[in-house]
Amino acid sequence: MNKTAIRYISLILAALAVMTAAVSCAGPTDEHTYETNGETGEYDPELSSLENALRKYSNGQLEDVKGKTFRILSPSPGEHFYYNAGSEENEIFYEEPSDELLPYAVYNRNRKVEEALGITIEPLWGGDVNNVSSIVTMNDTAGDHEFDVVLNRMDYEMTMAANGQLLSFYDVPTLDVHSAWWDQNIVDAFTIYGDRLFVLTGDINFYDDYSTQLILFNKDMCTELGFEYPYEAVRNGTWTMDMMTEMASVAKAEVNGDDVMTPGRDRFGLGEGIDCIIGYIYSQGLSMSTVADGGDGAPEVMWPTDESVAAVERLYNIFSSDYVAINITENNGYFRKNLILFYSTLLGSLFMMRDMETDFGVLPIPKGVPGLDHYRAYMSNGWSTSFAMPKTTTNEDIYKNGLILECMAAASRDIISPVLYERLLESKYIRDPESKEMLEYVSESKVYDWAGDLAWAEPMRKVYRSVLDNGPAAFTRGLEKIRKPLQKALDDFCLNLKDGGRRQ
Repeated sequence: MNKTAIRYISLILAALAVMTAAVSCAGPTDEHTYETNGETGEYDPELSSLENALRKYSNGQLEDVKGKTFRILSPSPGEHFYYNAGSEENEIFYEEPSDELLPYAVYNRNRKVEEALGITIEPLWGGDVNNVSSIVTMNDTAGDHEFDVVLNRMDYEMTMAANGQLLSFYDVPTLDVHSAWWDQNIVDAFTIYGDRLFVLTGDINFYDDYSTQLILFNKDMCTELGFEYPYEAVRNGTWTMDMMTEMASVAKAEVNGDDVMTPGRDRFGLGEGIDCIIGYIYSQGLSMSTVADGGDGAPEVMWPTDESVAAVERLYNIFSSDYVAINITENNGYFRKNLILFYSTLLGSLFMMRDMETDFGVLPIPKGVPGLDHYRAYMSNGWSTSFAMPKTTTNEDIYKNGLILECMAAASRDIISPVLYERLLESKYIRDPESKEMLEYVSESKVYDWAGDLAWAEPMRKVYRSVLDNGPAAFTRGLEKIRKPLQKALDDFCLNLKDGGRRQ
């Protein structure tokens, strides 16, 4: 039996054993205080991100973490959506250096942090994402301390937070959520009640980037139709829904001679999934939910307004056009078969395009309305991973774990992020340097939404999906019909989060 399997089984058995022993769920209340450095100053661009992070801490703090084994609970290699990239794909640990860019970067990141802090980074492979969640629950029930931080699907971790199993990162004194290596999109969007933030993404993980919606386009078809590649329009901020749909309408062609436009047989200008209304609502400058009072309040449903009703009607008119094919996925392969000009998917789906013979390019989701200052796109809370800290963490380890996680994120900014998109180009997941540049726009476009993939909002997402079959009137009618139960589900969810993560 290999070391990964042994470690996973040991972790499950340990969690079950402490549950059986009915250990109290209250963690130790040992007092532990640290001096503050006070001499950190501003971020120094002449130093690496890791060096800047280390400047935040006193010699006493750095000495205190020496010798620690930092244990990261994570889905096993090849689990989650890692399998699309390969059986060894993961975001936290490789035992040996690799010839491949990203695995080597992860390996190198860990070595740099281990050397700088005098620690050991150890993965605790938890199997699939459901098993990881179960391990967190068992450890919380038993008050155990089997791991220091957990990486899992973001939507699953938000369920953990609602169950009171996670700490708020604002209560971790040695971690600064406003550091450049943490994604400020999620800090802004997922901070509630002023100081509750249970999940973090950033340079330390990359499946948050891979969970962002984008557009692929068939370069040969684009040239054949006499169009310029839209790269320059993206750079100029003029890549719009009007531009994309005009090109898509020209691309439509009835190929098989039966006078009926059929996906898989005829050529379409745009291929979309069943969540296209949801996916493009952000390009309209809107969202399904928001947080009141600039992060000081609770999440709120964006109920129908004149603006959102008009946006949904615009999107319905586009997606019901005869040049659009709906329910298109990587599995049916219509884009790879040169039967679609523009295809909307998630960045992580590029791993399934490696064998496509025709060249394709990458674009951000276009702007849907005038005046947007940047491109905005749906990002999947279910595809994305995030880091969280268990509430059973002792007071002493809160300080240590925050310091180590901060340094890992900073080192990732130095080592992992610079090669993240280069890896895609080197491995032929993207085909040209321009697409690599476009991925920067894609990364910047991501919108975190409390209604995206989280369980409380599934009835709301069903209403958005229903518009395709029932017309734009279904949007207002459907949301009004579920207003009371949906609001109650959100209120209950927020009530659980409000006091969750606070130290007793």
